[in-house]
This record gives sequence, structure tokens and C-alpha cells, in this order.
Amino acid sequence: MSDHNPYAPPSSTISDASQHSADLDFDIIEDQIQSTSPLWLPTDLCVGCGATGTAGKTYDKKLYYVPWPAYLTIFLNILIMLIVILVVRKKLEVTYHLCEHCVAKRKKRMLIGVGVCVALLLGAVLSVFLKSGALALLCGFGLFIALLALAVIGSPPLKAREHQGGLFKVKGASPEFYDQVALRRPNGSLGQYW
Repeated sequence: MSDHNPYAPPSSTISDASQHSADLDFDIIEDQIQSTSPLWLPTDLCVGCGATGTAGKTYDKKLYYVPWPAYLTIFLNILIMLIVILVVRKKLEVTYHLCEHCVAKRKKRMLIGVGVCVALLLGAVLSVFLKSGALALLCGFGLFIALLALAVIGSPPLKAREHQGGLFKVKGASPEFYDQVALRRPNGSLGQYW
């Protein structure tokens, strides 16, 4: 009797995204990374500070590019704007790495942001008991601003800035990251110009 299973899925020679990252299959032009989706950045190189090493955290994220005219449809209706954004957005799957220091810095900022939001929420509740409309308004406005700041802090460091012909332009990596990528290329370049 044979151990061969004809219904087994095909085997792959690629075990994880870290093997893809050795290819450096992306170009860097000025301060932007150009690539198609999916984009695998080196998993031993921090996007935030350019530090080398595997300590830290590797993220698999989906970035979306939405052309700016899509946001103008808010003047028609917010529901129409959301539908247009869902239709015209382009998705980029990216794998990137942050070192322990950058992860800790991000967590610290998130904790501070959550603390400010909780303090403002408690201030708003307290203003109801004190029957102070001005304090409630001030705390509500401050909470709105703090939540916006928290959303910005919690977002990935990389942003899809442009999409043309299947190519994405991604910003947000540090200059030190670009220097380390140039050192890993055979000729020390950052890539070809498209």
C-alpha cells in the first residue's frame, strides 16, 4: 500500500514571508517604496529606526489607497462617500518589522492616549453631575480630538500614497531603513527608476 495521497494539497517551498524578504523585491525612489501587492519588507530590519535583528514584532497589514477625489463626495452624502471609497480603494498587503524599541514606544503612546481619553470621559461624566454645560462641551471636544490622535497613533507607520498601473508608492519608513536596504543590495543602490 502506498503512502501517496492524491488529494493532498501541493507542497510549497516557501514556509513564511521571511524567505521572501531576502529578495528585496521592491524599489526605493526618494522617500517612497515602490512595489506591487503583496509587499514583503525584510523581517530582520525595523521600518521605524532601521535597527537590524529579529527581536521585535513582524506585522502583516492591509493598506488601502483611496484617490483624494473620492473624499469630495462627502458633500453629497456621507453614505455615498463610504460606498465610493469601498468601490475605488486599492488594497496592498504588506509585511514589515518593528524592533522592540519602536514597539515599546508605540505602546507607550497608545497607553498615554487611552489615559487621556479616559480622563476626558470621566471629566464629561463629572460635568453632568456638576451641571456644568461648558465643562461637558470642553471635555466632549477634547475627547473627540484625543480619539482622533489615538487613531493616528494606532495606525501602521507605512501609508499607501499612490497607485498607478498596479504599482503602489508607500511612505513612512525611516531614512535609516533605506540606508540598510542599500547596504543589502548587491550594487548598493536603492532600486531602479521607473
